[in-house]
Amino acid sequence: MNRRGSFFRVLIGVFGTTIGVQLLGLLRQMLVARYFGVSRQMDLYVLVLSIAMMSVFAFGGIFDNVAVPFLVQAREAGTERLRGLAGQFVVGSALFALAVSLLFLAVLPLLLPVIGAGLSARDRAGGWNLGLAFLPWTLTSIPYYALVSVHKAQHRFRRALSGELVVVAVSLLAIVVMHASIEAVPLAYGAGYTAALLWVIWGVGIDPAWPRFRGEGGIGALSRQSLQLFATRQVASLGSLVERWLQSYLGSGALSAWSYSSLVVNNSATLLGFREVFIVPLSVHDGRAARLERVLIGLTLLAVPAAAAVMLMARPIVTILFMRGRFGVEAANLTSTFLAIQALGLWLGTVGAPLVRMLQILDRAPLIGVTYIVGALSVLLLGGVLVLGAEGGPVAFAAVMVASSTLSTITAGVLVHRAGLRPDWMRVGRYAAFAIAAAAAGLFASRFAPPALPLYPRLAVQLFLFGLPIILAYGAIRRRILTVIR
Repeated sequence: MNRRGSFFRVLIGVFGTTIGVQLLGLLRQMLVARYFGVSRQMDLYVLVLSIAMMSVFAFGGIFDNVAVPFLVQAREAGTERLRGLAGQFVVGSALFALAVSLLFLAVLPLLLPVIGAGLSARDRAGGWNLGLAFLPWTLTSIPYYALVSVHKAQHRFRRALSGELVVVAVSLLAIVVMHASIEAVPLAYGAGYTAALLWVIWGVGIDPAWPRFRGEGGIGALSRQSLQLFATRQVASLGSLVERWLQSYLGSGALSAWSYSSLVVNNSATLLGFREVFIVPLSVHDGRAARLERVLIGLTLLAVPAAAAVMLMARPIVTILFMRGRFGVEAANLTSTFLAIQALGLWLGTVGAPLVRMLQILDRAPLIGVTYIVGALSVLLLGGVLVLGAEGGPVAFAAVMVASSTLSTITAGVLVHRAGLRPDWMRVGRYAAFAIAAAAAGLFASRFAPPALPLYPRLAVQLFLFGLPIILAYGAIRRRILTVIR
């Protein structure tokens, strides 16, 4: 009972912290939109951020996948071993942060003209100074995530979770205080990670030491696994750079408008995926195919109506969240167009996550790179034809991205099937068709909202009319649904 109660409290803490971090992060992005809007300087920030993501920030998620299990095993061997290995790991992460920060500065002037080819040389002129403003962020984020991994290995989840709140709260306040130029955004993030680093380093309980990569008592295995996963993720980064290259040809503000709409879609996907808690049941060997089938059906029943709701409310969402300050009508029009089309890929993006994680669980991690390659190639080929060749503009680009997400998810499903895990795909498809039909009925019903009503009452009526057919449809098969998700 005590263990169950403790685990339940951890889950409540994770969910509560996730909600708090996302709300504060959304408020932070609202401030960024207010101060910088949809502009070329914001476009430049998105480009530089993409290069930083490739060369530095990809290691944040790697530590959760690799370092935490490694340190948990060290903890089982004794407290002294954990303190020693954790000390090497943290010192090594600080040295690595310095190395990749220098790498970031080295590749920035080489990659920026390539992925920002659609920008003029004048628009790219501030890229170097903007890159220097990223240094506090790049130098502190990797040691921060290393320390968070140590706390998680020692079951200090509250300290690890509270660090995320410190990051977002301090960075939000920093943007409020300093927003004279676009350099304020990465500097604000750097301030957030610096404060969080000081917060998590307190009471961490390690013995700092120079890292040893060979022999017993070193972190060689951890380093190799981290670098292997980092190399795999570079394929995904390649796809992101291709996206930025295409976006740079869409005109001023397209990069930043896409980033705002992506924020809404990504936050929605995170909530719908419940922070990937499905990894635990999918890790159990017995009945794994049936569990995957239930996960896919459950996420489909949630994500399809959610995607339709985002499509329906795209313009009101953008207006309410971002339309203030320098974020004007034209910016709202472009961002809401992106958001409505991006919502089409929300369902497949949500169900794609357990398929990709299943490849990891099945020890087929290299195959994940295949899904990334498919996504990157589809963006390159379809984007080259529809965006550059046919001059399709922002709408064509958004459609290309949805098509890329669809192909990546289908590829992941095929690879899982080829790996020997074979859920009833036809059953998943039937539930997907049912959810799509219910969502389509909701969208059709929402058209009958009286247009003469004021904005907020009309939105309320639209949501009621949209939700009613879905509730009735789901209620009609509620017993089947409950049987599936149990």
